[in-house]
Amino acid sequence: MLGKSTLKLPQFINPKLAESIKEILFDYSSGSLELNEKILKLFLRIRSKKTLEFLIELFRKNFQTFQIIQHTLIEIEKIIHKKNLSILKWEIKKILNLNYQRLEKIFNKLNKKLKVEIKVLTISNSKTVFDIIRLIQQKNYRPEIFVLESKPGSEGIILYQKLKKLKIKVHLIKDREMKKVLNSVDLIIIGADKILDNKWFINKIKTKKLLTLAKKKGIPSFLLAFREKVIKFDESTIKASSGLRFDKKLFEKIDLKLVDRIFLG
Repeated sequence: MLGKSTLKLPQFINPKLAESIKEILFDYSSGSLELNEKILKLFLRIRSKKTLEFLIELFRKNFQTFQIIQHTLIEIEKIIHKKNLSILKWEIKKILNLNYQRLEKIFNKLNKKLKVEIKVLTISNSKTVFDIIRLIQQKNYRPEIFVLESKPGSEGIILYQKLKKLKIKVHLIKDREMKKVLNSVDLIIIGADKILDNKWFINKIKTKKLLTLAKKKGIPSFLLAFREKVIKFDESTIKASSGLRFDKKLFEKIDLKLVDRIFLG
């Protein structure tokens, strides 16, 4: 497997852009929505369609598991030959702005399940979860957040640090204390990297254990995601998904029955 220092990019990619590309490719701690946003913002810096076409193919190959990234790349590729670069960038900005509006829609659905002093447990480093927690705070709730460290990737530590900057009351919880902390929370919110409609979803390792324990204790759990992450269920999808490759040290397949509700934006 190539490392960041050994990855070779074409000469038409300038050094500063190349460094940003490598930062995205070797980012193992960000969730799919956050990576998607980073890719879109990177595209706004592109100065030629040739570079944009190269990056679409590069990211398509390297983020096969992340449904929302695949959807974004397909949508941009549909119009790349129909519009000039400036209009393409305008379309990309429109996608970014729309995503902010969709987060509000997810919050509005979740809002009915909240109370003023809400205690929430989460896992990993989902941008959707981060943005929703930020909205909960902005809407005059007083949330207390518990974040599992999420080893082996330790993505939870990153989310904890991001929430600390918002001056939210937040606690970093060791994974081995998962069962214990469930006695202190009102609900669980999680993100997902890909959802197979009515079947299962992919998220960071230990999500299955968390949801199984929560189900036994009667603690509600909600999955928050953008609609692009959903793959519609049919026979061809099942056959294709059976061969889906993902890093089993960091990700796992989880039965959707373990989740109480799915809130899509």
